[in-house]
Amino acid sequence: MTILGRGDLSPPRRNRSTGRSVTVGLVVILLGGGGFAAYKGLKSNTDSGPAAALPVCKKQAQPSPAGPPKVRSTKFVVDNATLTAGLANQVADQLQSRGLPVDSVGNTATRGKGIATVRYSADRRAVAQWVAAQIKGARLVATAGTNQVELDIGPKYRALQSKSAAKAAFARSQQAASPTPTATPSPTCRPRSVGSRRG
Repeated sequence: MTILGRGDLSPPRRNRSTGRSVTVGLVVILLGGGGFAAYKGLKSNTDSGPAAALPVCKKQAQPSPAGPPKVRSTKFVVDNATLTAGLANQVADQLQSRGLPVDSVGNTATRGKGIATVRYSADRRAVAQWVAAQIKGARLVATAGTNQVELDIGPKYRALQSKSAAKAAFARSQQAASPTPTATPSPTCRPRSVGSRRG
């Protein structure tokens, strides 16, 4: 007959490692559930906020490259301010091939300085900027009168810029002359990404 010891009559001991694992698992589940609930609440607030009530912004059209201004009714004169004979005619022919009709060519009363000078009346500033863009280093000078643009070719002139370089130079001059846009006080539309996807 076997006599049971005191240890044999003791209740079975619980495995402490198993209890700890269960506790850790519960904590992880609670934290994960709370984080997911917070994310859903934040996303819901974002999707239903003021921005979601605005119409979707339309795709903005890209500005087209700056082209030559209208030169109709502009009296355009090309003058030679150098001692090189025939230079005004040569430059005038090249400018006409670029869409700038020349009314007359001639010589200045005195020898000029620098590369080129473009004199213009206030109402023909854009045309003058287009002319100046054809010659790198040309100087713009405002004068009295109306409908007038005069190009004086200086002794340091070498050649016209390429058409692409002239177009880029004219675009820069137009951007510099444009007023700075004012900030919109409040958004009038929402980006396509706002509220476009639901969880």
